[in-house]
Amino acid sequence: MGATSSSGDFERPSDGHTATLYYFGGRGLADQIRWMLAATNVDFCQKLVSSRDKFLELAGSQLPFGQLPLLQIDNMDIVQSQAAVRYLARRAHLQGRSAQEVLKCDMIAEAVRDLLSLLTSATFRKYGGPGSADGSINAEEWAVHFKLMKEKWAFAGGRFEAIMKHNLSELYPSTPRTASDVEAMLSRGDVEVHMVGGSLTYADVLVAHVTTWMVEECGTGAVSDFPLLVTLQNQVISLPGVKKFIKSKNFFPLGDRAYVEQVNTVLGR
Repeated sequence: MGATSSSGDFERPSDGHTATLYYFGGRGLADQIRWMLAATNVDFCQKLVSSRDKFLELAGSQLPFGQLPLLQIDNMDIVQSQAAVRYLARRAHLQGRSAQEVLKCDMIAEAVRDLLSLLTSATFRKYGGPGSADGSINAEEWAVHFKLMKEKWAFAGGRFEAIMKHNLSELYPSTPRTASDVEAMLSRGDVEVHMVGGSLTYADVLVAHVTTWMVEECGTGAVSDFPLLVTLQNQVISLPGVKKFIKSKNFFPLGDRAYVEQVNTVLGR
């Protein structure tokens, strides 16, 4: 389950677009899907689910697990964010070029998902408590969450950096391995960096996405020790579809108190 055909009295995709994405008016679990759509040059529109009635209507007909996001593409309704991400990867041949590469991409995607849960909950930790009823942040809860994000990212970012460095050494066996040599090579634009193999995969897109979001939450110091991650991030952001997406209304800023209230209202919390 997870993909159903669009038929009957169900919500229809928007005309003139290849894909339609249903979600709240913010990033959340839909944001990876947005980045994948953009990276694979899929023209899409968003239908915001901003009322409880609309959510219940969708849940009763097109959300078999009662959860958003919902992606309509290729005459299918796809639910569960990771299923949608992997479908888009296969659709654009970004899942890896061999069984081993596919496995590596999937493992990296799972590692990214662990980080993403911290980011998607960050807004709710910051604005969701009783201390934020007047619009100020819930300082105590946010401080604990912020510290946890930085700790988890320090480990995961280091692992991503090491994976890319190892991948470079496999692709270019003669590449010097000192940090200064690698940085010099990157500054000359001699090579691209990738998480898996020698070309773009969906693992690159997901890692660039989570890196960008983490920098927005924690500051540029989050990547000061990870030059390969910065290079990968810039490569993905420079993709024509992603560059266009970031400048469009489909790109949401970090969440605020209004987003928290919207999600709580829609979900009946």
